Amino acid sequence: MDSVDLPPHVHHLLDWLKEGGAYLSPSVEVKYDDVYGLFLRSTTPLDSNNKILSVPFDLAISASTGEEAIIGLLGQNKPEAWKKSVRDELGPKEKVISYVILHWIARQLDDESSKINEAWRQQPQLLRHAPYIEALPTATEMTTPLWFTPEEMELLRGTSVFGATADLRCQWEEEWKSVGTLLDLTEADGFTWERYLLASTYISSRSFPSKLLDLTPTTAASYPILVPALDLLNHRSSHPVTWVSNPSSSLSSSSPDAKPIVGTIDFIHHPDLPNPHSQIFNNYGAKPSSSLLLSYGFALPLSSQPEHVETVPLLIAGVVSSKQDLCEDLGLGKTVRKTWNLTVGKNGEAVVEDGLRALLRVLVADGEEEGLIRSRARVDGTKTDVVDVVSGENECMALDTLGAMVQSKLQVLLDVDQSDREGDQTEVDAEKGKKQTGVGNVRKSIRRTCRIYREGQIEILQAAQIWIEQEITRVEDEFGLAEEIDEDEEDEEE
Repeated sequence: MDSVDLPPHVHHLLDWLKEGGAYLSPSVEVKYDDVYGLFLRSTTPLDSNNKILSVPFDLAISASTGEEAIIGLLGQNKPEAWKKSVRDELGPKEKVISYVILHWIARQLDDESSKINEAWRQQPQLLRHAPYIEALPTATEMTTPLWFTPEEMELLRGTSVFGATADLRCQWEEEWKSVGTLLDLTEADGFTWERYLLASTYISSRSFPSKLLDLTPTTAASYPILVPALDLLNHRSSHPVTWVSNPSSSLSSSSPDAKPIVGTIDFIHHPDLPNPHSQIFNNYGAKPSSSLLLSYGFALPLSSQPEHVETVPLLIAGVVSSKQDLCEDLGLGKTVRKTWNLTVGKNGEAVVEDGLRALLRVLVADGEEEGLIRSRARVDGTKTDVVDVVSGENECMALDTLGAMVQSKLQVLLDVDQSDREGDQTEVDAEKGKKQTGVGNVRKSIRRTCRIYREGQIEILQAAQIWIEQEITRVEDEFGLAEEIDEDEEDEEE
């Protein structure tokens, strides 16, 4: 598993993986650059359905790995009740996160106040993933929004990721405080917010489902685990690959003290790669760029995503109380901060989420139209098709309302985009030696990622505008509303 031109800590990781029994195809090498970080690429043409990588279960960081280390290192002088609370109250994800942080705390061994000092010296095997954790990206290399500067966050204003980032920060900060209290660890002990944030980012960007460690079907809920080596593979949408849990393995560890290998997680790459030096990609699943950006720190152009994957959320803040019961009866929700999605289908045509048009028909309905909807509901129950087209006027008003929502969201994104483009010019001027103003602390890679994401959102909203205009024209023609408008204008002229 050796490779040239790699940083020393990567060689250490590869040696550790080999000692632990991991397998890497001899036709594959590990590479490193400033864009991708660590990644895998072929050295020769590869056939289809090729096993690229195999990782023993024991190398994965699971909840049991974390629990064993936490109790073994922190619980020597703790009562049994504390150990029980760790087992029962600390969530599986938090056990994995805490295990990672314990490795960083263990680096403080020269500090006599370290709570795991003596325990770690006696049981070093409890923190056996140091070569892996030391090879992970550092805080300065993080590209998810929780690591953005304030200026970089402004590039996301108007998108769902802007608010989701703040919500996620609050959630993780509460977790950090709760876990620290349960484990009796403070910032002075090395259990800092930045370390918790970094370990949590590893979970969001590098983890795999724990069901990969199950050799037999189970009803237990899956949770995120870390799998060294398997997380070297970058994402490509719709790329055909398979992760396989293999109970029988011919692998063996080069370490004489290693446990027998009882199972492996194998990575099977299905397409052939006729050209050598091709990067080997994984597939994280069909995820919109909002999820990719928030969890992994990158975005994909709208054109490279499968249809209906990318979405733009539209928020309905609430309705008048007289219509709220009707919306609930029709299965349209309480409509208090209810979010509906726009997306695009084949040929870039806008697709409006089911139920949104029905909801808007209810919201703009006058008394007579509302009565018609209620009479349908009494006959047809809670089916949303009872708010099919009510009248031509109602339909146009609903579409106008949708158009106003789309325009409002689009304008915010266009304003941000214009400011972003001006920032580009400011950077160019700065490189020419002119005064740099208004750029702030924005990394070029982050600017590029946010622009890719924002452009996709703008494209969906503009497609929605075209669709709304076409729908209004269709409705006016179907109900003869265009003729009525012309007649009204003639009457006004007379």
